[in-house]
Amino acid sequence: GDSRLFGEGGRDISFGSVPIQVLAKRMVLDAALSTFVKPIVGIVDFVRIVLALVICILPIIFRYISKGKRTFTRLDELHTFLSSLPGGRYLFNRFFLWLNTTYTETMRPNVTKVSQTEACVYIDDNVWIRNPFGSIHAAALANLAELTTAMAVLCATQHRKGVRAIPTRIDVEYLKKARGRITGTTKINLPTVSGPYQSIAEMKNSKGEVVSKGTVSWHVSIKDS
Repeated sequence: GDSRLFGEGGRDISFGSVPIQVLAKRMVLDAALSTFVKPIVGIVDFVRIVLALVICILPIIFRYISKGKRTFTRLDELHTFLSSLPGGRYLFNRFFLWLNTTYTETMRPNVTKVSQTEACVYIDDNVWIRNPFGSIHAAALANLAELTTAMAVLCATQHRKGVRAIPTRIDVEYLKKARGRITGTTKINLPTVSGPYQSIAEMKNSKGEVVSKGTVSWHVSIKDS
């Protein structure tokens, strides 16, 4: 499409096919909504986290006594355990993820599946992660790709002694505008020797259409490998 800022003779101002006036209105509206809505969401989150902790604290203590700290050091076991409790999945997504990935929590990710070989994470179209074109920002999609693959890779390293993995590069392909709920999925097979490794995350909308693909490069380090 036309990518001009100024039309012929200065008669119109646009970015792509969208008039700059429309973009300006969207930006102002999104900024206003973010200013007022996000603090309210934060307060609601705080109240729900406290309630979830009150409900889950005794089962968590009993689990720790019976299973030890391993329950809290392996993502898949922690996710499965908390998902079985009232409010536990919310506690995992809004509290434990926040403790470990404070920046990523601004997207309000929700983990629905995590194991040594796959992960599934979705984000909703919140106003504070939108771009001026009314869709989810490219940086948020890149963040979702990294988080989705990281959940599976980290889980795999937690089950294998002496294994570490550090992301070194993220390449993202944007296929279409991302609107509504976007779900990231990945399947991995972590290598058994040290070296580079790539994992791929696909981001799909509620219609099942792929809106973005992210390739995350890792350096896998295996002790004595």
